[in-house]
Parts: sequence; structure tokens; C-alpha cells
Amino acid sequence: IYKELMPWLRDVANEQQGNFDGFQKVCGFIRTNLSIAAMGLKAGTAIQQLSGFTKTITQLGYRQTLHGFKTVYSNPLQFKAMLDETFARSTFMATRMNNYNRDIRDATKVLDGNVGMRAWPSKIKKIAFTPMCVVQMSIDLPTWWGAFEKGLKTFKGNEIKAAEYAD
Repeated sequence: IYKELMPWLRDVANEQQGNFDGFQKVCGFIRTNLSIAAMGLKAGTAIQQLSGFTKTITQLGYRQTLHGFKTVYSNPLQFKAMLDETFARSTFMATRMNNYNRDIRDATKVLDGNVGMRAWPSKIKKIAFTPMCVVQMSIDLPTWWGAFEKGLKTFKGNEIKAAEYAD
């Protein structure tokens, strides 16, 4: 069992997969395209990301959640500056949209390398998850700022600890 388990565990940790035979390639193709069909460019999937708002309230409470939303959305002209400040304070948030779950990452990895006439489906598939990620970020940003504010109170103004808490 150990001989089988260790290579598998290494592959999982390094996000690598062993050599595929024909059947495994077909299964991978189906899994990738099912992920894209089920989640990509679907308004329902994007809208579903808004339900993260309820978890924010549960974790932070109403006051901190509202504070986060007010901080982020009270001045639309300052949104870019708010986004830049968030990314400067948090590496996690700066890379948030690039760190999809495994199925999305795998789907977009498989698409790399296509050229010419085969490139346009790859480009469509790569952007398929963008609406979902943008809507998710619309919840993640206020959540982060609400948690940061809560962290400032908890850690007596220590911004580094507050940012770690928010992450």
C-alpha cells in the first residue's frame, strides 16, 4: 500500500498527474468540459456566489459586515484605490481570482498550448469562469475589509495581525 500511496500523495501535493492512458485522457476531457459546462459563463453560478454574504454575517456579525460593504462600496470612484490597497495588504486577496478550486484550475491548465484554429475554444473556456470569480470578489472584498476592521479592534490597532486575521 505504501508504494502506491506515496506517489499518489506526491502528485496531489504537487498538482501533478501520472501518465495517462487513453481511457484516463477521455475521463479527464469529460471532467474538464463538464466543469466548464456546469459553471462557466452561467449567470446562475455567478449569482450563487452572492450567497457567501450570509457566511460573512455569520462569521463577522452584522456590524462588521456592513462596515466592510460600506468601506468598499460607499465611493465608487475610489473602488480601484480600495482594490489596490487590499491587494497591497493581502497577498491572499491579490491572488484570490487566480486561485480557483481544483476543477477550475485543472480545466484552464488543460487548455494551455492550443494555437491557430484550435486556440479560440481555449480562450473562450479560459474566460468562462471570469463572471463567477468577479461576483465572488464582490463578496470577498467587503468580507476582507470587515474582518480587517474587526482584527484592528481585536489586535489593538496592529494592522499586520488584522490583515492576517482578515486573510
